[in-house]
Amino acid sequence: ISTLYEIKIQSVLVEGGASVFSQFIEKNYVDRMALFYAPKIFGKGIPAFGKITPKYVNNPLKVDIERWETFDDNFFIQGTVCSQD
Repeated sequence: ISTLYEIKIQSVLVEGGASVFSQFIEKNYVDRMALFYAPKIFGKGIPAFGKITPKYVNNPLKVDIERWETFDDNFFIQGTVCSQD
């Protein structure tokens, strides 16, 4: 991330699973989020944010929702992550 900052990259799209998402959130690298949901389970249905540490139980990450769209039984949410202060 520091290398991207040095070469003036200001935005990165991150796609991944629970481990990747959790690491970015834990390090406060996330300022915007987009979530696509479709009611389909592949395999065991691993939680998207299952590896976030317990500190978020008492102080959960808050997102200011700016956009919400539905497509049949699917939906899309986009928003800005609020400060934890």
